[in-house]
Amino acid sequence: MDIVYLNAAVTIAACVSGDADRGSSLDLLQPACLRLSLPIREAGDSSKRSHIKGTLRSTDASQFAVADSPLSKRGWVLQEVALSPRILHFAQDQAYWQCRERVESEDGTLCIPHIDGEPVVERLKESLDRALLVPNIIPENDLPLLWWSWALDYSSRAFTKKNDKLYACAGIMRFYQQLSGSSAVVLGLLRQRLLKDLTWEFERDEPHHRKTATNLPSWSWLGWDSALLPRNMLCEEEDWPHPAQATIISVEVVWSGQELTTPLKRAEIKIMGRLTTMLVSTSILSISIGKFGVEYYTASLKFPPSFGWIADTNKSTKYSAKARFDMETPHGGSTVHCLEMETFWKTTDLKPAPTSNPPWSCTFEVTQKLLILRPVDIGAGTFERLGVGTICYKNVKDWSTAFDDIDPRVITLI
Repeated sequence: MDIVYLNAAVTIAACVSGDADRGSSLDLLQPACLRLSLPIREAGDSSKRSHIKGTLRSTDASQFAVADSPLSKRGWVLQEVALSPRILHFAQDQAYWQCRERVESEDGTLCIPHIDGEPVVERLKESLDRALLVPNIIPENDLPLLWWSWALDYSSRAFTKKNDKLYACAGIMRFYQQLSGSSAVVLGLLRQRLLKDLTWEFERDEPHHRKTATNLPSWSWLGWDSALLPRNMLCEEEDWPHPAQATIISVEVVWSGQELTTPLKRAEIKIMGRLTTMLVSTSILSISIGKFGVEYYTASLKFPPSFGWIADTNKSTKYSAKARFDMETPHGGSTVHCLEMETFWKTTDLKPAPTSNPPWSCTFEVTQKLLILRPVDIGAGTFERLGVGTICYKNVKDWSTAFDDIDPRVITLI
């Protein structure tokens, strides 16, 4: 499909069609229209006149006309749109043109050009809330953002056959990997920034359904029938990153046949990092208000107070975490494993201290990202993903964290 659509002269999209058996005809008889009959004189004979008849439709062009159409909700269609150099969209009331350079509506009221030098990243961020109709640009300055703009759109689309979600993005995966400077896509995650991408989240609390027939691993969002959370996936951390404690040792993906288009036999990631055990405490309803405002439940995680391996006896009261689970939140008192992924810090207060070296004192706010895991085979060191979490440290004056007395180990994520 990547070869076909990348080399197409133009792709015609029947936006209003709910399935393959319906056409792409426009609704010319909508209420807000005017029928015209224009008289014209025939060339060479001024006495003869004829009429040209037509219909003038209301100028109601909208960027959402295509995004809200039935076609744009179908999973297989995303790669057809993303790969096509030029698309003629037949919406409900008029046609729209989309190419790498611009978007235009048939009535001329919508014209969105791509200007040379325009920051493509900002244009992509504009369309994160909904898939607006924008120039179909392939940026060179921020390819990870391009991939995740596709992933967000793709994760919210519907499939008649649920298992197709693994296969219906093979075209854009192959295309992305061919782009200059890009890297491999590992079951929906970018290999070059795998530690960050492993901490994806779902958009809101709802029943999440695994698709087990394709043997997708727990760490791939492609194995779930749910939409991804935009802000976590695409907004880079503004805080200064501390060197990551976790390290990707190896990534192994084995297919039963042709890559990307046959069921998986095995997919695993070996990670070296600091792993600790925490207890699930109470669930808290968190409300986020804003552009991506949603309601969701977070679980509070505590360190077990009686574990002998804890060097810091106050750890159970000093540190706690908030976690979001991919499926149901485990009941209170359940034990989960937390893998330290990345640490970010920013300066919250800077005061002069003439007698010290250097002559100032800093207070930091530190955030640790966690991968919440469930052991599958403790002896073999294999784990499944349960969700993601964070530990926030306020008014920190040193680099101490909850993982300081824990030695790194190698685990296998399946």
